Amino acid sequence: MNKPDIRGSSDTAPLFSVIVLTYLQRHLLDDCLDSIFAQTYPNIELVVCDDCSADFDEEEVRAYIDAHKGENIRRVVVHKQPNNMGITQNAQAGVELSTGAFFKLHAGDDLLYDETVLRKASYHFSAPAVKVLAARAVACQYDGAMTEHYYPVEYARNCVLDADARTQFNLLATQGWQDYFHAPAMFWKRSFFDALGGFDPNYRYEADWHLLLKATASGQRITTVDDIAAIFRYGGPFTSGDPADQSLKNEYYRECVRMLRQYGLTPFEAAGDRKKIIRCKQAIRCLENRIVAESDWGSWTVWQQFLWRVKNLDFLLLSWLYRKRQQGAALTHVKGPVLVMALCIVFYIFGVELIPGRSSTFLWSVLFFAMALWLLLKIAGVCCLKLMRAVLSARGRRG
Repeated sequence: MNKPDIRGSSDTAPLFSVIVLTYLQRHLLDDCLDSIFAQTYPNIELVVCDDCSADFDEEEVRAYIDAHKGENIRRVVVHKQPNNMGITQNAQAGVELSTGAFFKLHAGDDLLYDETVLRKASYHFSAPAVKVLAARAVACQYDGAMTEHYYPVEYARNCVLDADARTQFNLLATQGWQDYFHAPAMFWKRSFFDALGGFDPNYRYEADWHLLLKATASGQRITTVDDIAAIFRYGGPFTSGDPADQSLKNEYYRECVRMLRQYGLTPFEAAGDRKKIIRCKQAIRCLENRIVAESDWGSWTVWQQFLWRVKNLDFLLLSWLYRKRQQGAALTHVKGPVLVMALCIVFYIFGVELIPGRSSTFLWSVLFFAMALWLLLKIAGVCCLKLMRAVLSARGRRG
């Protein structure tokens, strides 16, 4: 393996910890480690923290690291949990085993994007105001084939790019899915992480959303950059689509619901912010209904699905309005009604009869005015949605 060209002195460069978290990923770990060995940053600490996997042998992993690491890997820790702790507590243990001024939590099946990732992150951290850094990731398939799927997506990234801490908190606490920051491409200053109190041990699987809420609630803005920092591998338990993983996903959704109530809804209720309360509750219902959609919906009868829609009509309406606000409103599906109106005019003028000997002019008139009313309502709806979007955007810019 070619050793990286290391420029810079380890005496002046702060120690940067890369904390690799693994569980049943030994067959993918070598690729992950190789992407770390390729880094040109001169002062790296490598921590591998496994959550009691059957396929993880500490000595074998340590031997691989010793055989392939460059001189810039200054310290190595390989640790296997005696019992399965869950994602959150395994992550906390990994951080506690590290000693770097900066750190990145890194899944054992992901890769660093290129050899400059840690250098770029360290450069951003040289600014005292930067305590949490959010870059972007690109996804690959489970077999390593690259995609063109970037996270966070462009719209979500733009929402937080120049936002202050309060705006970022409001976005994180009022959305049914945390898609503004992508955990595989995030970096932390250790001193700030410790000041926050680290991960909440009451959660087993939800490891990043609550931490971002804690950070922004403290008044710390999350710095967002355009750098691609990680290659995120599809196929884990949360993205595999395997029915066997659904119970794990459902437990994760339930934790997200509990987390939003604790870190989002409670502060909004304390502040008496009615609009944020409504939006946070809507986000919670989105998560609850993910379980229905992914676990129950396919086995329900048509009648059960109809009853669910009736019971959740307010939720469906608010979700529709939100999508329209995000995507914009446009006049669609109008060619058919316009064509019907044109035919009605022609049939009316030429006196076309549906039943020979009986005038159909009244029918063509009623049908024409019904289509005209439908179009007017459609136009009015689009105008109202555009006005609503403009008003909400103006309020958002005023904070």
